[in-house]
Amino acid sequence: MENLYGRYQTARDGSWQTLIDFDIKSLPVSIHSITNTAGIKVIKNSVAKELHSSEIGISILADNVWHIIYDDTLSQGRIRFTLAHELGHIFL
Repeated sequence: MENLYGRYQTARDGSWQTLIDFDIKSLPVSIHSITNTAGIKVIKNSVAKELHSSEIGISILADNVWHIIYDDTLSQGRIRFTLAHELGHIFL
């Protein structure tokens, strides 16, 4: 059985390190500030047309630049969660 607590610790520590690295001192966290500072391109799927019907967000590394493509038909809260989730994939 895998160590679920160890996976939690890795994600927790990575989250805290991101807040430190990007000098985040208040809530809510500006996801777009992080993506802009990190040079991550955020693209609406209505423009990219890359997501499959079962996907709401993906992270892609192309030409040494990270891209996050997200389903822009979702609610603002779900979009925010999806972008943060994809940042987790990139940073972890």
